[in-house]
Amino acid sequence: MFILSFVLFSVFVFDVVLGAFFGFSVLGDTQEMFVLLCASIVFSVVILRRERDEALEKQASSREANK
Repeated sequence: MFILSFVLFSVFVFDVVLGAFFGFSVLGDTQEMFVLLCASIVFSVVILRRERDEALEKQASSREANK
């Protein structure tokens, strides 16, 4: 899922660069906002899942050490 976040953010950056340097933009303002919003949401979900997995792993290892 991290790749999805990277792809969405890359689409946003590519569109902004096209608009800034060449005066041509594929996405409208609202579409750019939604692409950036989706990239941010996906990135946040990925980070939260990794933190959860890390916490579960730490909890499991501490249980094993207590046995």
